[in-house]
Amino acid sequence: MKRSFNLSIVCVILLVSVVVIVKSSSFGELKHTKGKVLSVSKGGVNDAVFKIDNDQRTFYINRGFENINEKTLMSLVGTNAVFYFNDSWTPLDPFNQASKHIVRLENNQKLIFYLYDPF
Repeated sequence: MKRSFNLSIVCVILLVSVVVIVKSSSFGELKHTKGKVLSVSKGGVNDAVFKIDNDQRTFYINRGFENINEKTLMSLVGTNAVFYFNDSWTPLDPFNQASKHIVRLENNQKLIFYLYDPF
């Protein structure tokens, strides 16, 4: 009984710390990467998922296929783009290898998408 209570407390503390870390870092340090867009696909609930040539990670725009014209998204394939994303550590991704949420996307010095303007 005491062991399960202790385990419950540890789980609650871990959950709270994960939520606090993720929430506090949602507008953390903004980083960017440039690369040739290899593919744009749907993932999740109409998310636009990007794969670029010089990065193992994937990048995504939450509900991108709802907020951006599909023709515009598909026209990015084969072109160079700049992806801006928040690079923050979380216990859910301790090695920083997961997909990154795009907050701004530029193509040929043209703004395609922004969640908020970091500049």
